[in-house]
Amino acid sequence: MSMKHWVFPPRGIVSFAGAPLVTPGASVDADVIVIGVPWDGGTGLRGGARHGPRAIREASQRFPLWQDRQPTGYWDVTTGQQRLAGITVVDGGDVPIVRASQEYTAAAITATVRAARRSAGLLLLLGGDHSLTFPAVQAFDDCGTLGII
Repeated sequence: MSMKHWVFPPRGIVSFAGAPLVTPGASVDADVIVIGVPWDGGTGLRGGARHGPRAIREASQRFPLWQDRQPTGYWDVTTGQQRLAGITVVDGGDVPIVRASQEYTAAAITATVRAARRSAGLLLLLGGDHSLTFPAVQAFDDCGTLGII
C-alpha cells in the first residue's frame, strides 16, 4: 500500500466526529444536525468560550461516526458495542457571529436554529457561553409547550 492511502487524523476540515458538512440553511435529511456557536460576548471578564465549538470538533475526531460516506457509529470499548450505528449526523458549520453586535449575533443564532430545526430530528448546539441559550430557545416560539433541561 502506498503512503498516499494512509490517512491519519486530524486532516482536512474538522467537522463533528467526521460527519459530513452541510450548507447552513440547506434542506438536510438527517437524524442530528450539529451547529457551532462561537460566541462569548456574554462573558464579563474572561473570554475564550468562543473557542469551544472548534475544540469540541477537534476532540470528536477520536470518535468518527462516518466511514466511506456511511453512518457507522463508533465502537464503545467499555461496553463492547457499536454505538450510534445508522444514525445520520451532519455538521451545519457555525452561526455567523459579529463580535461588535450582540443584537445581530442573537438574531443570527435564532435564525440558524430555526432553519436547522427544519432539517433534522435533533439539534445539537456547541457553544459558546450561556448567553446563546435565550436566542436559541426563541427559535422554538412556534411550539405550544417546551421543556428545557
